[in-house]
Amino acid sequence: MSEEGFEDPVEREARRDQMKADEAAMRAVREAMFGAGFDPVAHGLPMAAGAARPAGRDAGGRFAAGNPGRPRGSRNRAASRLADALLGDFAANEQETIARLRLYYFPDYVRLLGRFLPRAGGELRPDFAAYAPAERAAVVEAARAALAAIERGEAGLDALLAALERDPATVNNGDSTAANGG
Repeated sequence: MSEEGFEDPVEREARRDQMKADEAAMRAVREAMFGAGFDPVAHGLPMAAGAARPAGRDAGGRFAAGNPGRPRGSRNRAASRLADALLGDFAANEQETIARLRLYYFPDYVRLLGRFLPRAGGELRPDFAAYAPAERAAVVEAARAALAAIERGEAGLDALLAALERDPATVNNGDSTAANGG
């Protein structure tokens, strides 16, 4: 603007050109994310200045009386397309993205790692498939003893869980704490 408060025509034209370029870029992004023919107003997005209002809309862009509204599931489709686009971008740039996250956003990187790592809550459960047949038989025997104690009312389900999670080497020692509930 000039000192008198009037806008310079060259600046106004440059700003108008920039706005047109921005609108074209946003249209290209929308088409890439949501597909051609995407109606931004039907999905609650603001309209470009001067764009024609779709049929069934009032001056504010809201649905007018008698209009059935958006199609069922249209928001879900748009959200899933956005998620697919984001995941595709991440897959294409995965190594670089993770390295930049670790380098520039380390607290967020650690927080993200914490979400994917198993929560601490005791020991990891045993891998029963790795047991030898004799170890498996010992664990089954201890579990049967725990079930019998539960049926007699002498123990609870925690006794069965303890019998299943015990080291098979300690089951053969004649220690019946797992069967007795504690």
